[in-house]
Amino acid sequence: MSYSRELICRGVAELLAATPRLRLDEVAVRLGVERHTVTRALAAAGRDFRRLRDEATMAALRRLQAGGAPRSAKVLARELGFSSAAALGHYLQRRGYKGAPEWHHLNPNVSLTTPDCD
Repeated sequence: MSYSRELICRGVAELLAATPRLRLDEVAVRLGVERHTVTRALAAAGRDFRRLRDEATMAALRRLQAGGAPRSAKVLARELGFSSAAALGHYLQRRGYKGAPEWHHLNPNVSLTTPDCD
């Protein structure tokens, strides 16, 4: 069976924009394809699922922070799909953020873009 790589890439981007912490297998089920099909379609476009998910997560975090009222780490974690504030903290530490005060300086103008799938 043949799948449109472009449609798969766009579908992945749209799903992650709506729910950034989806796992690869969850995305594949929602798109109605095997996870290997998703991986191959993204690879053909020069993209990686984990990187797209990280970009979507950070874009969602920036949007939430830019949304006005300050949110606690616990609330941010829940809204982003993390199991706890500690899980969000570990996620951000692995990306170079030292602690919660640094989260407030993330650039809110960065958004998730649809990957190029030619």
